[in-house]
Amino acid sequence: MQKKGNKYGTHRVIEPKGVLPQPANKLDNNMDEIWDNEILIDVQTLNIDSASFTDIHN
Repeated sequence: MQKKGNKYGTHRVIEPKGVLPQPANKLDNNMDEIWDNEILIDVQTLNIDSASFTDIHN
């Protein structure tokens, strides 16, 4: 049986606790366990815009 995850994904937030995943500083990306509201897909290419790339780079 899968664990029941928060519908907003806050179950993946490590730090700071209590925030949504997008502004979080640290997320749990362990894919050994998939929660009941998640799907695992195989991605070969990501299309990242320049603003997002700058955010990731920084």
